[in-house]
Amino acid sequence: MVTKRKHNYTTDELYNPQPRLNYDACLYARQSTAEQVVNNPESHKAQTIYMLKYTQEVLGYKNDGSTGTAILFVENQISEDGEIKNSSGTWPIDRRPGLKAILDMIEEGRVKLVIAEFVDRLFRDEDRIDSNIFIKICKEHGCYVHISSKRMTYNFINPQHAEMFRMEVQMAAAYIENHVRGTMHGRRRQKRAEGYWAGFGSIPINYLVDKREGSPTYGKFVPYAPNAKISIEIYDRFIELGFEVTALCEELAKRPYIYPDFEDWVYKDFEIKTRLKPAPSGKGFLISRSGLIHMLCNINNIGALQVEKHGKEHIIWNNHEPIIDEARFWLVYDHLQNTRPDGTPTGRNKQVRYIQRRYEGDIKPLLKPISSHEDVSIYYVWKSYRGQTVAYYQLNECSKRLRDSNLLSAQAKPIEEAIVKRMFAHIRATNLLDLKERHKQQRQKLENQAKKLKRDLEAIEEELVTLEENMSRVKTPAVVERLENTMCKVLARKTETEEEYKAINNTIGLVGQKTLEEELEDLEESWEKKTYEFKRSFMQLVIDRVVIDQISPHFYTVKVEWAYKEWGTEERHWEHKTGGRIAWTEEEIETLKALYATETDRFVVMQAIPTRSWKTIKHIAHDLKLKRERISMHWENSKGMVKDGHLSWNDRLYLASKGLSTEDYASSKLFGWCSPSFLQSATLKFLHKNRRFAVVHP
Repeated sequence: MVTKRKHNYTTDELYNPQPRLNYDACLYARQSTAEQVVNNPESHKAQTIYMLKYTQEVLGYKNDGSTGTAILFVENQISEDGEIKNSSGTWPIDRRPGLKAILDMIEEGRVKLVIAEFVDRLFRDEDRIDSNIFIKICKEHGCYVHISSKRMTYNFINPQHAEMFRMEVQMAAAYIENHVRGTMHGRRRQKRAEGYWAGFGSIPINYLVDKREGSPTYGKFVPYAPNAKISIEIYDRFIELGFEVTALCEELAKRPYIYPDFEDWVYKDFEIKTRLKPAPSGKGFLISRSGLIHMLCNINNIGALQVEKHGKEHIIWNNHEPIIDEARFWLVYDHLQNTRPDGTPTGRNKQVRYIQRRYEGDIKPLLKPISSHEDVSIYYVWKSYRGQTVAYYQLNECSKRLRDSNLLSAQAKPIEEAIVKRMFAHIRATNLLDLKERHKQQRQKLENQAKKLKRDLEAIEEELVTLEENMSRVKTPAVVERLENTMCKVLARKTETEEEYKAINNTIGLVGQKTLEEELEDLEESWEKKTYEFKRSFMQLVIDRVVIDQISPHFYTVKVEWAYKEWGTEERHWEHKTGGRIAWTEEEIETLKALYATETDRFVVMQAIPTRSWKTIKHIAHDLKLKRERISMHWENSKGMVKDGHLSWNDRLYLASKGLSTEDYASSKLFGWCSPSFLQSATLKFLHKNRRFAVVHP
């Protein structure tokens, strides 16, 4: 943080401030929604290309190094998945990375001018908390604000300039409240109340919105036959399965996609707006379990539309063409919901879920692991058995959405203990200089956060005083009510900020006031006595990230990327006894039917279904009433006598890559820590021992 010097401003600097070209300037651009970025490119150009030109030609910033640099921040940055982000002016500073970066540069003393096209590009906050924080930071660090549309530069040291800026922010916030939320949204609600599509929410998957002018169904839902046909099949299949949602999900999850891609003609005269996720193959769409239930119970499917009239929910019947008859729809609806839309009980037995109570002493995760695979999520779960609580890091494959496939549930305690043990081994052999620097940086970061939160609380208190003064002067009931609503929002923000401030201060206390040598002197011996918060904080200090990946049904890796270069990255391989719970696919079952009865070599069957163990294969074959031909037990015919039947083909390939046989792997259930490069260069001596594994190379 740059030390602030008191500056005596001249009259010109107070009332007609000019850009100080020897410092950098920041340009701020923002559009509220991603749709505006696409549909209103002129606004984007005005805030970027034209603004940069204005900064050079009018304000005097050059690109030749003779002046400071004009840095452009566009808040609607494109995320990694290619989507343009929304960015509302009503959002707080912490939700807008561009504006937050500008404030950091102001506090560092690098920037002395912020440029925007309009005041509302910076703020539309109704409670004026974040705009006041902005004013306070600019005021304390001598930073001006230039609004190009007015060609005016604000110096917030001048109370009149500060008040003018606040008034413009308040006017921008009033526009959102009165015009956008009041007039525009009110007209859209009125349009919806008449049975038309008004842009709220998503369009049901079975329908399109007719955009053909002159059409009798213009602006209303019209059935989309390809999707409607599939949905009717789902209705009928749900009834055939005895209204079992899980059974229906199991069947649908085997499909590569549920709904096909929309046909080309749709995009010309119709509107679509779906939240369904594209299938991994890139063809068609998938649907989640909750989305499936919502589709089955959506009254749009029988031509009805639920709207709001005069503040009450109302249903317009026969609003558009239905896709299914009411008898089948209500039969399905009554098996999934407790009440109909009008509040009439359906007679369905209410489902009661029992959630095990959690106590203060429950186990909490020391790590926050991730997976290197995008479609795998890691959850921290715990289970109680015979009075003992056991925690797990559970890897779920979530790409199919209708159900999460549990790849593995790895006990948390052995993993955490192994990482902690390795951490102390590194600490004992490490030069503490880097560790000290990291410790210092962590504490400084926390102190900066606490300082900013304290500043936010001061701004909130100032706004509360202003609101109280305004309420004491105003007698008009409507204005008083509005001020009370604003005060409620400010008080809620104050409570939230106070809790965050308290938590940050507690964390600072956990980092400790002692020197690092004093903290580490007996840390290993006293580790078990330390609080969870201390342990978690300390491990965050030395670990950048932990990655858990399944490499075969019964084996997984734990990779630790340490925060210190000399510690490097280390991996450890573990055995997973149960092998996860992934349902058999139709392709696997067909392969089993084709090979199980006639193929004499059991390893060939396993190779064709590489993620299944021989034990599981025999179990499924028994369920399918498949029988193998009797095979002579003479050596010439006894092919593929499977030992360790709980291992799959992929497990055996993994062991081969480690140079282990199925006979000696049991003594190496937990492999030692090593570098990833060592694992890649591991010998394949077992491949040489048993040529059978050379059929498919891992």
